[in-house]
Amino acid sequence: MPGFICAVAICKSNSEKAKKSGQHISFHSFPSDMGIRKEWVRRCHRKDMFDPKHKKVCSMHFTVEDYEDAIQAQIMNVVPKRLRKQAIPTLNLMPKAKETTKNLSKSSKRSIRYQKREQAQLVKNILDESESNDPVFQQVSEDVNTDNNNLPGCSGEIDYEELKRAYDALVEEHNAAKQQISELNLRNLNLQKENESVTKHKRCSC
Repeated sequence: MPGFICAVAICKSNSEKAKKSGQHISFHSFPSDMGIRKEWVRRCHRKDMFDPKHKKVCSMHFTVEDYEDAIQAQIMNVVPKRLRKQAIPTLNLMPKAKETTKNLSKSSKRSIRYQKREQAQLVKNILDESESNDPVFQQVSEDVNTDNNNLPGCSGEIDYEELKRAYDALVEEHNAAKQQISELNLRNLNLQKENESVTKHKRCSC
């Protein structure tokens, strides 16, 4: 079957098959940063030697937070596509591949920590832009602020930290659901193989 096959050892995601079946799976090239690339290779947990330049890793191994356009994509109800330069596969991997490694450089680790701080500001920027351009958002915001002002101790300002916590909770739920779907797909694949084996055995018996 043509198309890209995910480089992760236990993953069978195929770009052509995903496209035909309507699955929202994207495939990402290995990063140019050598430290990050080595970590990607390690987490693929493959026994064979392969050239990362000609391989890709599918989106089933990344969290929503690994994407630069994650928040915009959720607001617009589309699939995020822009993977962060410092993103590392963390989902649906073999247990040993998830262990901490020393491959990452100090600059890479700093960049990963910076991503978390960056998201809070991104949420604020998107909400500010929506508030200024969307009349519906303005009306809702005015109604909420009016109600808040009528409550003791409320300033009527949007609590961005609370929104960030709510967003993080949604991301966690999304990743858990994504993990469950992957496990169900793997179980379904195993059942299909067992069924094919039983059918083949019956034919041979006849």
